[in-house]
Amino acid sequence: MTLGCALTACMGGSSNTDAGFDGGRVPDSGTDAGVDSGTGDDAGQDAGSGLYDVTFHYEPRWGGVSDVSVVGAFGEVAAWDTPLLSLAAVGDGGFSGSTQLPAGTYAYLFKVTGDANANPTTGKQYTVDEANPVALPCPSTSPTASNPENPCSELTVPMGDAAALYKVSGVVTYDGGAVSGYPVLVEREEPGQHHFFANRVTTGASGQYAFFVAPGSYRIQVLHPLMLDHASTDVKRNPLVLQAARRAISPSFDVGADNVLLNPVEMAIHVYDQFVPAPGGTRTLPATFTLAPVPQALQQRLSLYGSQGTLANIGDPWFSSPYAGANDVMFDGGFNTGKAMETDVKLGETYGWGAWYDAGPTMDGGVRWSWEAMPFTVVFH
Repeated sequence: MTLGCALTACMGGSSNTDAGFDGGRVPDSGTDAGVDSGTGDDAGQDAGSGLYDVTFHYEPRWGGVSDVSVVGAFGEVAAWDTPLLSLAAVGDGGFSGSTQLPAGTYAYLFKVTGDANANPTTGKQYTVDEANPVALPCPSTSPTASNPENPCSELTVPMGDAAALYKVSGVVTYDGGAVSGYPVLVEREEPGQHHFFANRVTTGASGQYAFFVAPGSYRIQVLHPLMLDHASTDVKRNPLVLQAARRAISPSFDVGADNVLLNPVEMAIHVYDQFVPAPGGTRTLPATFTLAPVPQALQQRLSLYGSQGTLANIGDPWFSSPYAGANDVMFDGGFNTGKAMETDVKLGETYGWGAWYDAGPTMDGGVRWSWEAMPFTVVFH
């Protein structure tokens, strides 16, 4: 029985960081991507032991990974603190390992260490199993339970056949042309659950990305390349120079009946010079902010970000205006989102501000992308 069976382990082929690389790894719609040791309640069972063989496999699609381990609720109080097993690197670029477990249901995550594009001291990532169709909210003892809606993958032992994997793909463009070097994330996002990381690729010369995932609900994030540079921060990245979105996000979409081809996502933003106030500007309250439309979006909204101190990196907005076609947005000084750590602006404190763009209600049947602009800083007096 194989859990987390990456397509390279099940279908052949080799890992490649260019997400447009095919290499024989693309399954037909609904192809069974699992390598299974049998079906039925006695499949993989040691006679008389009550234990069943279970194999885990995960293929991180980014470089620099040094270790992948399985952590989860495997019957011990401290189970999440002690990995069930550490997976060994295998020739397809993935990591595999086997163990035995008694019959039952178990919540788990992969803990992935190492990232060639991130700070080596913090390059640790928890991830759900992209090849497992079952994702449920993690128990309170999990390391990701700071958000109680974060999902864990769920393993049922004994297992039957592995799930079919489906291809989710698309292309990233800049000024209409394919662009390389953009990190693309696939995240699990089931109804009622928080979105959570499953894997990441980087676009190659073709601008393409592709993931192979089990049935479920997912979304895609496309990041500006400097978003993964640990030496770069939001206050160091200059929108007027970079002329690009900070990130683009798809809505959640269902996978399970066929492969999914998303419409291209355009990352160029050339209107930062029309934003008011300019970087480092000051405002008195109530304050008017001037945004500017971009060709790929039909509407925009003002977003304000806080940090309760020196603003280096923004998180989720503390204030979001409604989406509208208007360019001028009034802000009265009060924050209005659940992420805000202050109720009102503190005079003299540095905040970030920018635009969120949305493709609007009509996209000819395509994915309704939204884009986050790179932020400017602002101080209220």
